[in-house]
Amino acid sequence: LVFGISPDAQNVADFQCTPDGTYIYNLHDFEDEISVTPDVVYSFYNSFDGADQEIELDQVNTPTNFEVNGEVTVYVRIENDNGCYKVIELTLEAGIGPETQPASYPLCDDNGDGFAEFNLTNYTDQLVTSDPAGLTYEYYLDATGTQPITNPYACTNTTNPQVVYVKIYNSAAGDEGCISFEELT
Repeated sequence: LVFGISPDAQNVADFQCTPDGTYIYNLHDFEDEISVTPDVVYSFYNSFDGADQEIELDQVNTPTNFEVNGEVTVYVRIENDNGCYKVIELTLEAGIGPETQPASYPLCDDNGDGFAEFNLTNYTDQLVTSDPAGLTYEYYLDATGTQPITNPYACTNTTNPQVVYVKIYNSAAGDEGCISFEELT
């Protein structure tokens, strides 16, 4: 009797943000992440049973052009030369990010000193061009989002003009939510 060893493999997940919630994946791009076992063959299926039993009708026909709307699980069969195999889950998801545009916030300087107090929340409708329902807005002094503006309802500019960076996202989507950063000048 000769015993073979199944390939090492792990489940993998990926999330992509798109304007319409549709993303085209190349399933082969995940092979190095799924298994580091050399000389294995990867096959992609729509169900666990399809992958486990090698059901040809359940095999993904276009692994290099695999369209995802929402969340989809692909079952990957990883098989070595000895016929030993493992089936893992490749979970793919496409989310919709808010569509945004930069906005200007002109304000008259009544005393000519170049400084004024701004309510930054007054311009959220001008920043978002997609459906604004359920969105959260955070305001920052820097483009990397490390210097938060603690009171966006009463923010005094420090330079004239000044760019404020607005992080816009749907907090209900959790850590994998799609985030947009936009400029408010």
